[in-house]
Amino acid sequence: MDYEKNLPHEDEHIEYKMSSNNFPKEAWKSISAFENTDGGILVLGIEELAKHEFSVSGVKD
Repeated sequence: MDYEKNLPHEDEHIEYKMSSNNFPKEAWKSISAFENTDGGILVLGIEELAKHEFSVSGVKD
């Protein structure tokens, strides 16, 4: 299925991060920003290929 085509765009309340085997270090900045504002959703296993183009990455079917 093409789940990535239906993903909402990233904004101040949703952030996508690529993840392979470990928790990505760059995710901590997003978590800190969410904690210091209105909160948000961090989704792991999504790679941004281009603006508003994503691919599921590091997640097995």
